Amino acid sequence: MTARRRSQDRIGNTLGSGIISGASDNDPTTVASLAVIGSTTIYALSWLVLLTIPMLAVVQAISARIGAVTKSGLEKIIRRHYGFGWALVAMLAILIVNVLTLGADLEGGGAALQLLTGVTYRVWIVPIAVAVTAMLVFGSYKRIERVLIFIPLIFVSYVAAAIAVHPDWRQVALHALIPHLEATP
Repeated sequence: MTARRRSQDRIGNTLGSGIISGASDNDPTTVASLAVIGSTTIYALSWLVLLTIPMLAVVQAISARIGAVTKSGLEKIIRRHYGFGWALVAMLAILIVNVLTLGADLEGGGAALQLLTGVTYRVWIVPIAVAVTAMLVFGSYKRIERVLIFIPLIFVSYVAAAIAVHPDWRQVALHALIPHLEATP
């Protein structure tokens, strides 16, 4: 293997997991929730983006450091410091959230395919679930990572869509920099 190829592999290994992890929260449920919020509040909550991005970055950095220093996962750390009961509660909470999110993501993926094909979303749920299950059971992590690393490129379409709709950029900037709250339902 050439030195250049080893360097590319090292960069890919370093960035790959981070890119996939960072993009993983842009799942169908998140996109749908943000679309509904955006369509009902227009620019009024734009300022929250400037507030939440630094907080999300800090949480990611703290989580990465804790994992790097302890060489342990969340469950093991909780069990070590707070006991088996609290570790079990945390893992059950994570399991419940993951199962509910998976169900919502399957429905969201089906709804996206319905928009593209005109076939009802219900038809797509089982094939998507089977494809994902097969990929997880029969695929290797490296192969899955090679596919997932390119998925965030789809997010470029968000920027294109934002430009294509010709928003009032003055209003966008104004609402992004000045908090705006209303006491309405």
